[in-house]
Formats: sequence, structure tokens, C-alpha cells
Amino acid sequence: PINGTGSSHSHSNGNGNVNISNNNVATSRTTRHAASKLEVLLFFFCGLGSSLCYIATLSSLVYFKAQYGNESYIYLNLAIYLPLLPVSIAQARYDQDVDRIVGSFNAYLCRGVVGFALSVVALMLIPQRYGLGWVCTLSALIGTSGAILQGILYQMSSFVSTCSTSSGHLKAAVAAGIQASALLCLAVSILTGFGSSASDTQHDLRRFNYVICIVETLISGLFFVLMGHSRRVHTAMLRRDSSLSLVDQFGLVTDGGDGGINEGDGAPLLLTEDLNEEGFYENERSNQADVPS
Repeated sequence: PINGTGSSHSHSNGNGNVNISNNNVATSRTTRHAASKLEVLLFFFCGLGSSLCYIATLSSLVYFKAQYGNESYIYLNLAIYLPLLPVSIAQARYDQDVDRIVGSFNAYLCRGVVGFALSVVALMLIPQRYGLGWVCTLSALIGTSGAILQGILYQMSSFVSTCSTSSGHLKAAVAAGIQASALLCLAVSILTGFGSSASDTQHDLRRFNYVICIVETLISGLFFVLMGHSRRVHTAMLRRDSSLSLVDQFGLVTDGGDGGINEGDGAPLLLTEDLNEEGFYENERSNQADVPS
């Protein structure tokens, strides 16, 4: 039974492959509509928050160059951008395993909390001590948290889009938010008077960073709104969990064609986007016979 609302039967076709007859397999009763403007805005602001802290750090390079020399520019860029690759590899390798254990919703919520918390704490700590090593260490944490946030937001925008007809809007909103953080940093810099002169003091840096941290905290609240009040997010998480559960249950892992799912034999729930408003497969073959479990 899937969510207590339907059933799925399977049988072997005699050569090691598994056929799945999707008989009454249903998920949440949801109609594919375009993503609402609120959801697009929430993804946009979350994308903005994913890059805000490391863009704010890089926008302080005039101050850091005056304090630590011209080489600080290279070190800070390396500290911020180098974590992107290992974090992306780790997410690709381990995210599904973690999602199977704790559930997709809990996993993505936890990653978001960790990402936003690391960003705020690290940015607040930068002005507390003097030293290029201190700044680079905290910048690496900020780069890591930004990579975590961008990874989960792009993943969420991808599989949440399968619940709507706006397949590209949410990804575009995330990408636009990541780019728009530079404009917000510029506005805060103008507001606080920091970043345009080599005579800026540590107090000026602290004031600038604190304003950015306040904005980042507000954006993290919007992330909680997205996770807690978006019906499409909840539906997408349930569909993802159902898909992972069925893959585990039937051992549908393809490895070069020796076994697995035959094209046309039907696919596990959530591995297809062709669900109608009742949650059934629209393109199920009419000549496929149901085999009792």
C-alpha cells in the first residue's frame, strides 16, 4: 500500500527483470497547476540568502586588502569557492542515502537550517578577531554553507517543479536570487557607508556584517515558510519518499541492462512526471495485465 490509499503489484518476466503493474497506485490528490507567485518569490529569496553571506564577504575585499595585503584577495576567493566542488560531490553521493533514513522533508529542512545557521554565525564572527587565517577559515565555512544551500534549492526546485506546469520557473527564481544578492550587498554597503574606502575600521566591518546577518536571518524565516506552508513542497517530498521506498522494495537498480526496469513495463511512482490529478499514470498501457501480489 502507498500512503494507505492504493496498491502496486509486481511480477518477474522470467529473465530477471521486474514488471510493475500500477494498479490503483495513488498519491496526494493534487492537480498540476503553475507554481504560485508566492512560491516563486520564496524560492527567489531563498536563492538570494544562499549566496548573500559569501558575496558580502567578497564585497569587503577593499577592507581586507588594506588590512592583510593584496594576497588576501586570492586566499579569500579560494576559501569561499573551493568548497563548492566537494560539497556538490558529497550531495550527489550521499543525499539519497540520508533521505531514505530520515525522510526527504526532514533531511532538506535540516540541511537548510545548518546552511543558514553556519552562514550567519561565521559572518558574525569574522570581525571579532584579527588575522587572515581567521578570516579565511570562517570564509570557508561560509562558502560551504552557501554550497549546501544552493544544492538543496536547485534539487528542490527540480522535483517540486514536477508537481506543477512551471517546470523552469522555480529554477530560474533560484538562479536569479543567487545573482541578486550582489545588489542587496551594494545597498547595505551604501546604507552603512562601508566598503568604499581603505580607511574603514573593524567597527565599520562589524556594522556591515551585522546588517547582512539580520537580513540573512529574515530570509531563513522565509525558508521555513516555504518548507512549512507550500503544499507543492510537501507533495514533492512525499512523492520522493514513495519513489525511494519502491526502488528499495523491488530492487529496481539498473546496472548495464542485466536486470531492472523494462522500458514500457511501467515505472515506480515518482520516477515519472505523467501523473494526472488523481495520481494515476496517464500513459499506462491498456494491454498490461494486473498480476496479484
